[in-house]
Amino acid sequence: MNKKILLQAGLAAALVLTLSLPVLAQETGATTGDNVNGGTNVNAPVLTWQQIKAERQAARQKAIDDAKAAIAAAKLKRQQEIAANLAAFGQCAAAAVDKRDAAVAAALDTRYNAHKAALTARTAALKAGWVLTDLKSIRAALKTAWQTYNQAVKDANSAFRTARQAAWKQFAADVRACQPSTAPGAVDAGSSPGNDAAL
Repeated sequence: MNKKILLQAGLAAALVLTLSLPVLAQETGATTGDNVNGGTNVNAPVLTWQQIKAERQAARQKAIDDAKAAIAAAKLKRQQEIAANLAAFGQCAAAAVDKRDAAVAAALDTRYNAHKAALTARTAALKAGWVLTDLKSIRAALKTAWQTYNQAVKDANSAFRTARQAAWKQFAADVRACQPSTAPGAVDAGSSPGNDAAL
């Protein structure tokens, strides 16, 4: 009877020990980082779902922050390039304005001198015609004086318009050559040859 009881107690102890071995192995692996399965060492701790979710959110936020920083850096670089190119463009365009207006002023001086010369010649021709003693000769002389004067003024005005148009055409070409590829369309809205039409 005692042997039977001892045998049953031994079997029960063996059963308890057998059932407790996986639990002990798991606790040992979690503590030491050793995985009993296959004898492979696993150093990474087991993460909870909340920890995995937090890591994913952190990675996503980092990617967003990195993208924002890259966009901001590219925008700043673009602005710096535009500022530098606009500064160079402004200097170039200013030189083109000087060149154009100097040409227009020179053409204006030439026309003025031509008008003044035509007026001086007209004065002399009219005076000479008026002192003639023959009425027919007077009329002819006066007519010629006026025709000569009008033609001289017309020629001077035509030459001025041609020179003015050439100056503006050259100005447009010079400004186009100044325009940088990275600069926005910086255009003088009031710039037109018609502005000098009253000259």
